[in-house]
Amino acid sequence: MTTLERERLRQVPAPQAQESGWYPDPLGSTAERYWDGQWMELIRTPRLRLPADALTREEAQTGLRSSLPRIPAPRLPAMSREAREQRAREREHLKQQMWVEAQRQAFFQSPAGRARLAFERGQDLFQYELEIDQVQPTLIPGPLGAQPRVTQDPVDILNSVVVEGWKLVDGKFFYAESRGVFGCYLFKRSKKRRRQMSDPWQG
Repeated sequence: MTTLERERLRQVPAPQAQESGWYPDPLGSTAERYWDGQWMELIRTPRLRLPADALTREEAQTGLRSSLPRIPAPRLPAMSREAREQRAREREHLKQQMWVEAQRQAFFQSPAGRARLAFERGQDLFQYELEIDQVQPTLIPGPLGAQPRVTQDPVDILNSVVVEGWKLVDGKFFYAESRGVFGCYLFKRSKKRRRQMSDPWQG
């Protein structure tokens, strides 16, 4: 997800129901997006829901409704208290898993996350651009045992790339009317600079 899309999500109001769940993507895509107090980056393909009085395949082919009465679905017995509590625990566990996955995906869109992926793929060079005039709050990992933190300091963001196993070899500043001043940074793989950093989504 791009920085612009994240900013748009932060400005989108909550769904009218204001209950955790899947809703039509407020960014206008055909997918559904999960809302849990805030719009998350987790999306899915919406399920097809047929109306209750939809025609059967035979009825659609013949154009006639069957004269046979519809058999109502059997009513399920009421759930016990233990079953309801177990179901609530399962929902909470699924909610936690979805949050962890959303945080993991968000990290790998950050400079440090992209640098970690590039190092693990064996790439020799890594490059990224940073808007200097409007640095967005960026999550950077800490050393093992330390909590990740959010920063807007460009130096901290550069250092979060270096400790993933990269040496800064070139940096230039450019200006574009649509973006303002931004830096373009080129890194070279440097195994000796790599430190074991935490996984922010586990914090």
